[in-house]
Amino acid sequence: MPEEPVTFDHPLGLFHLAHAPEWDAEYDSAAGSLTLRRGGPEGLTALNFLPLAITGATTAPGELLLQHAKRLGVWVPLEGVHPEFRERLEVARAEGRRPTLDETAAAAFRFWVYTRDALSVIITQLGPGTAAPTAREAADAVIASLRLPEVIPPTPAEFLTDVLKALRRDYPQWAGTIISEWEVEVTDPDGEPITTLPLADLYAEALRDPAKADTLLRDYLTGQLKDEG
Repeated sequence: MPEEPVTFDHPLGLFHLAHAPEWDAEYDSAAGSLTLRRGGPEGLTALNFLPLAITGATTAPGELLLQHAKRLGVWVPLEGVHPEFRERLEVARAEGRRPTLDETAAAAFRFWVYTRDALSVIITQLGPGTAAPTAREAADAVIASLRLPEVIPPTPAEFLTDVLKALRRDYPQWAGTIISEWEVEVTDPDGEPITTLPLADLYAEALRDPAKADTLLRDYLTGQLKDEG
């Protein structure tokens, strides 16, 4: 009986996927990336998922893919980038090789870029086993499970900025100041503290349903500040 797949929900709500237990998962909180590693007779292969939230002018998935491959020293011909267009989702995929003294499977790379609105996820498969059919099939199964959110959730910094904007908009008589990673202090016109807003739980709730983040924030401020005059 096949083992149940392991699911991964990005801590910031940026993507969701499922993978077989044979993959070892490691999340890098600094980069926000996920790396899956899988061994086997064909050698080690790894999948890296790197999310990017792009502000300003957008970059086409194919261009992002070529830029990423170049940073890794991998040559990918322009005609080797294959675009796909799905409902509210753009995908680019390609394969390339890093120049080496000998042409071995260790030099093989596979790339994908999934883009929805301002969010892109850059996926790289690499390692000695990457060219093996079994490793490719295993990677393809993981990537087929990838899901991007319909609404891009705010980053922690964006969320705190939204809190300060909501305070200025709905409670102009008071001022808000970020005093820690997940706390905003509310002060009166004389600079005297009125209350401190703990925001970690509210942010977690907003990640679960980004479309309702603004409503959740309004209701939270109403509940926290209704007795403060």
